[in-house]
Amino acid sequence: MGRVIMDKPENLGRLADPHREMALWALPEPLSRAAFAEGLPTGPFICLLVWDSEGESVDSIAAVTDTLLRAGCVYANAWGPGCSRVHDIFDEELVMMCLDGDMPDDDEHLVMTVWHEKESLKDALFYLFCCSTPAEAYEGSCGTSLVVTIDAATSDVSLIRSALGDPATFLDDLFDEERGSEGEPQ
Repeated sequence: MGRVIMDKPENLGRLADPHREMALWALPEPLSRAAFAEGLPTGPFICLLVWDSEGESVDSIAAVTDTLLRAGCVYANAWGPGCSRVHDIFDEELVMMCLDGDMPDDDEHLVMTVWHEKESLKDALFYLFCCSTPAEAYEGSCGTSLVVTIDAATSDVSLIRSALGDPATFLDDLFDEERGSEGEPQ
């Protein structure tokens, strides 16, 4: 099965409301913390991590989640086999960062984490576009939604690339699919 690999994140489109750049970073494997952090956006961002992490160690997952959080991830979505464990490790890293004083521990700066274990990739992308709203302290400065894939199938990366490149068309098509599956006329 082919894989897509990108040296750095690529901006693909823009979400009109809220105004956010849409970016994709397809990685073959988890990078070192330094290499990973070097490519991440500056400032607050929303992330969808697409990764089959079932065979990964806690330390490997924690390196990814900790790096994303320290780089400015203010809303973390996880999708793929093992994503509930990724979500739990995101939460553990957040607790440690708050206890260490590396992150404010108040509702205004709350970092949300969710997982999409029983949802399709399309549904996880819908959630990224329409439901991943950062906490009040980050609303005005959160300018990027970043999808990071780790060793993802080419078909998944193609779907993500298409969705990020034209979010409005992706959402229209998704709504049309939903209406069609419910037996409503299109």
